[in-house]
Amino acid sequence: MAGASFVASTRGTFDATAKAVTLVTPAAVRKGDVLVALLAHNAADPRGSVPHGWTQINTQGAEADVLDVYARMIADSEPSSVDFHFTTVANECQGALVAFRGTAPGVLLEHAATVASAATTTLATAAPSSQQAINVILSVWTCAGSQALALPAGLTLVDSFSTAIVAARSMLVGYRRAGATGLITLGNVTVGSGTSSDVTSGRSFSFTVRDRLPVQPAALVDLVPGNIGLIGKDTRRVR
Repeated sequence: MAGASFVASTRGTFDATAKAVTLVTPAAVRKGDVLVALLAHNAADPRGSVPHGWTQINTQGAEADVLDVYARMIADSEPSSVDFHFTTVANECQGALVAFRGTAPGVLLEHAATVASAATTTLATAAPSSQQAINVILSVWTCAGSQALALPAGLTLVDSFSTAIVAARSMLVGYRRAGATGLITLGNVTVGSGTSSDVTSGRSFSFTVRDRLPVQPAALVDLVPGNIGLIGKDTRRVR
């Protein structure tokens, strides 16, 4: 596998009575794939318990724009859906489920970044860092209003949608191969038609997704005969 790759995604549905966001497992996934749950909500919405088998690996943001990130590796017997619960009915929350192949929950996030935008027609992008160019950049935007959001050039769309559970909210998810190391600039999101009537406030979240465990040598062996303090074992035949 030449790096982590996107497999499929599903959009969460919200049940106001049950106070939960339901995420359906994509049909295209297979054992060993990693599911990433992205739950955008208001900081005033208290979270419920983490679903069985899932790990909360990151939370960012504040006030009206918070993003919780959960991960789980597909097992032999995978539930068809999962519910992420909140403890109040009046939640402003959305959810998306993204499946990756070629990574693992323990090393999923190499770096995360967030940035807020206020009363603007172009939502700013959080600039993540990468240590290896084969990583995938996963970016999420949440904002007030039923906004039409367009990704920066170079990103592939996962999903873009609006909900109106309590107040109108929009969510945009996209990804791209890093192609570089260090700080990565992705550009801004276009909001609506870009006119003054489309101003909105929101927040951007970006993550670098590591493709595999870091490769480390098992031992360092000095192959120069007679050297002292070798680390490891010299298995050459005696001459």
